[in-house]
Order: sequence, then C-alpha cells, then structure tokens
Amino acid sequence: MSVAAFLPLTAGTPLDAFFYLSTYGADLIIVVYLLTVIAAFVHSMRRRHPLRLATLLAGILVMGYVLKSTVYPIPAYPFNLCMDAAGVTLAVGAALLLWPRLRHALRTAPLFAVEAPPHGAGGRV
Repeated sequence: MSVAAFLPLTAGTPLDAFFYLSTYGADLIIVVYLLTVIAAFVHSMRRRHPLRLATLLAGILVMGYVLKSTVYPIPAYPFNLCMDAAGVTLAVGAALLLWPRLRHALRTAPLFAVEAPPHGAGGRV
C-alpha cells in the first residue's frame, strides 16, 4: 500500500524521485521516532525514575516540534505531495490495525511475546 502512496512521486527525473522518496521516508521516520519516545515514556512511568522521565519528556517535545515544523507551514509543491503520501501511508497502517484478523495475528505473533524476567533479576531489563 505504501508503494501506491509514493509511486506518483517517481514520475520525474531520477534525481527528483530520489528527493521526493527521501522526503517521504523522512516524514515517516519523524512519526516513528515520536511514537517510540512516547512508548518509552509510557513504559518508564511505571518505574518513576525522574531523570529518565524528564529526558523522555524533552524528547517528546523536541520530536513534536520537529513534526510540527515539518507539516506547518505546508511545504511547497511537490513536497506537499510527499507529506500527503506519508499521511496516507500512516492512515492505512492505522486502519489496518482495526481489522480483527490482523489484530489477532499481531497479538499471537511470537515476535511480540513478552517473557517474564528471570528469577532474581528484580524486574530490571
């Protein structure tokens, strides 16, 4: 599906296609970094380590600012299309998570299995 979102961006010269695809990928990476820092913050809230939480909160603010400055003001044509293609990719990915069969497959996948820490580890990972 992501190929269909960015395929129109490859219609120009090879150098233009490189820049458009790089912009498309960078837009997606910014969102992934932001979601990763948010997940780390939520996970670290259980341990209540103030320095770690402050560092992660600063990371959320920085990545939020980077994301905001990437999408506003709206980039000039044709880079606004790169942003739109990244948005379509994210929307389709989020919509796929609503599909019950896929949710079940992800829930039971061995990649996402959580193992208990070894005895005596004190819950530290």
